[in-house]
Amino acid sequence: MNWLPASTVARGQCAHTLNQRKLTRANHAWGASVPATARRCLFSCSHRTVRRTKNRGAAAIEFAIVAPLIFFLVLASIQFAGLLMRQNLLTAAALDGARAASFPDTDSVNTVIASVEDRLTRGGIDPELVDIAINPTSLGSLNTGDSMIVTLSCPISDMMWVGPIMPPETNLSAQISCERE
Repeated sequence: MNWLPASTVARGQCAHTLNQRKLTRANHAWGASVPATARRCLFSCSHRTVRRTKNRGAAAIEFAIVAPLIFFLVLASIQFAGLLMRQNLLTAAALDGARAASFPDTDSVNTVIASVEDRLTRGGIDPELVDIAINPTSLGSLNTGDSMIVTLSCPISDMMWVGPIMPPETNLSAQISCERE
């Protein structure tokens, strides 16, 4: 081993690294452009290089600044996906109700309401939270080709998973129109 000045050892470089660097530059085809990985010590030394004290804790501070924004975006996207799923479920329930109302043998609005409530229950929405409106209110007087409308509405505050992102007076609604067969 070559003798090393104290300043070199104080900077965190070992004799193995310095000797390897000299040998690599002198004897290898790479010459002076030796990659940084080739300049690492090949021996299993227990030394470490000098620590950078300027950047200590920078990652923790950056995480503390960015993490709330990332968490908010994740929770907002979960909330939006849940509301979109429930909007699609309301539309599917209104479609089931309109389909049940379009059959010629359906004379009662209760059959349509039962069909809508069944679909809502299977989808995980409490049917008591949803307002169901059927126009006309009497299906017995409809003839073939007459149109009817099934409308569902539910306050958005009853469907929030994470927290209030949208105004509580907002409603999710679905409306399906069909003709009597």
